[in-house]
Amino acid sequence: MVFVVILLVLVATALGALGAVVLVDRARRPIDPAIGIAAAVDAAMVELRRQAGAERDAAVQAALQQSAVMNREQLGSGLATGQRELDAKKELIDGRLEQVRVEMRGELERLGQMVQQLGQRSSEQ
Repeated sequence: MVFVVILLVLVATALGALGAVVLVDRARRPIDPAIGIAAAVDAAMVELRRQAGAERDAAVQAALQQSAVMNREQLGSGLATGQRELDAKKELIDGRLEQVRVEMRGELERLGQMVQQLGQRSSEQ
């Protein structure tokens, strides 16, 4: 966001300098006496307003583009972080499932031995 503000300040400064150059250029041109000074000043003001509006629009457009780029970068970063977290959770779940599988196999073996012992005891009686 600081970058966008700095960019806007630089663009505004450049636009101001450009406006000053245009005014100086117009001041150096000979004024047609038929037009008159008031008409020349009005024409210069109209041109300056037009340029200022165009410069403002360009600065706003640049700021919007920069904001869109920053939003895309943040979204991409958030997605990457989410993917890493999901992968870590998946690994944890897989490890726990393997542990349960091993424990279950042991319990089933123990149950099988108990059933076998019960069968032997029943046959002995």
